[in-house]
Amino acid sequence: MEGASKSNINQEKEIENSLYKINNIFGYIIIIIIINKAIALLKYLIMRRRKKNESKMFKIIKEDKKKKNDNKEIKEIYHIKRNNRINEIKTIIKNYIMIAIITFIFINIFLTIKSNILFDQSHFQNSKIKLKIKGPSKSSIFGNSEFSYILHNNIQNVFKINGIEQNLSNHNYDFDQIDNSVELIFYDNITNCEYMFYKCSEITEINLSEFDTSQVTSMYYMFYGCYSLTLLDLSNIKTSKVTCMISMFFGCYSLISLDLSYFDTSLIKDMYNMFFNCSSLISLDLSNFNTSKVISMYNMFANCSSLASLNLSSFDTSQVTIMTSMFHYCSSLTSIDLSNFDTSQETTMNNMFSGCSSLTSLDLSNFNTEKVNSLYYMFNDCSSLSSLNLSNFNTEKVMDMENMFNGCINLEYINLNNFNEIYLGEFKFNYQNMFYNVPDNIIICIKENITQTKIFPQIVNKNCHVID
Repeated sequence: MEGASKSNINQEKEIENSLYKINNIFGYIIIIIIINKAIALLKYLIMRRRKKNESKMFKIIKEDKKKKNDNKEIKEIYHIKRNNRINEIKTIIKNYIMIAIITFIFINIFLTIKSNILFDQSHFQNSKIKLKIKGPSKSSIFGNSEFSYILHNNIQNVFKINGIEQNLSNHNYDFDQIDNSVELIFYDNITNCEYMFYKCSEITEINLSEFDTSQVTSMYYMFYGCYSLTLLDLSNIKTSKVTCMISMFFGCYSLISLDLSYFDTSLIKDMYNMFFNCSSLISLDLSNFNTSKVISMYNMFANCSSLASLNLSSFDTSQVTIMTSMFHYCSSLTSIDLSNFDTSQETTMNNMFSGCSSLTSLDLSNFNTEKVNSLYYMFNDCSSLSSLNLSNFNTEKVMDMENMFNGCINLEYINLNNFNEIYLGEFKFNYQNMFYNVPDNIIICIKENITQTKIFPQIVNKNCHVID
């Protein structure tokens, strides 16, 4: 695989070089054509002017001949003027030819310098990545697959490691690790950061303040599995062209804070698993997130068990179709404001708040569930909730409510006034353990004239209070 990668990189370089040479040849041809056309146009204008002058001169001579036949003086004057004009034209042509030659030489020099800059790394205006490593030995970092994505996937871009130029034709890296620090210098043409730090479990700090991401279109799995990462500087990162941030910070469970308030997410379509398993995160600033094009938020904050608060007031969820496990086991969240959430396109809310054991209140009065087909485990283990008003929930298309309220051990009141009647045996409907581990004396509010046996047969034996 490594040999194939090297071969592909070399082939890409050869193709790029050949294309540039072809481009230069076409440039020269175009320049020569333009010069030839300019000279031809100049000659045409000069000839036209000369004929006009000659016509005037012959007219004068003809008139003078009438007055004075065979006047030698007039003839001599005519020949002198004509010769002078011819010399002037020759001088003009020579000057224009010299200008054309000098212009061509300067263009050729410019293209040559440009070509040298393109293929000589030392002339690049470069961007940098600064890293801190846990281990004292470089072999534990650059000698395994955990760090390979940075270099192997961007080998055509990396040309200096800790100030030492690298051989771009192979993967033999030569550098000295200084105080567990590594500095990578890249070209400025990086467009893809997918898997860039994938499973770099030895990195403790990443500084991207001098790294140019202005042309990057994907940050898919960028910091996935950076288990030891405690400091991440993204203060100058550019994300205006990025369309995908799937699993971007997945498994960064040593990160304590993350400020993404300056992120431009206007083109992002997928954010699922974005912060999955960031279990130490206590501060997350998403105050300027634009999510108007996002269609999936599956597992977005799942297992962010240290987050006590989350501001999602900037979120536009009008295009989101999947919110499954979005806040799964955010066990430190005491409250969350979702009043701006538009769930009109939502189809699945499975496990959405499952494991949010510290939530004491939850207002979902604005939720639109007309298209939702599954609600299983939605409030599973929300053990601090004492009441829940779901009177606005339309469950007409819902086919699965398994363990929906399982483990809500302190739930005293629940309003299901808009839940649709379920006729057992008419179609397959999964309601198993829907109220498993809820208090026996829970008050359940349901539709008028609908008996509890038709809706929730598994609570028939509970000592609950059903209000029509």
